[in-house]
Amino acid sequence: MTESGNDAALLGRLRSLVQSAKTAHLRDRRSVLALETDIRLLRSELTRRCAALTDQMNHAGRQVTAINAYARTGSLARSHAQTRSPTE
Repeated sequence: MTESGNDAALLGRLRSLVQSAKTAHLRDRRSVLALETDIRLLRSELTRRCAALTDQMNHAGRQVTAINAYARTGSLARSHAQTRSPTE
């Protein structure tokens, strides 16, 4: 499953658990405990996914910084080459 598909599945599970929680007062203790366990598991999965997304964003930011530095260096090299006289 793709990451975006996995994200959609996680959010779908969250919606389902929220609906179950809304009717929890009508259920027995065992159902409420099972719901609590499901919510805790989903929360840990969502936390891991958020951490993975944060890592991806940080990596992309570092790549952009490196690309910008490379572009500045290339620009400086071109401007330096243009300022040199042809007799040098």
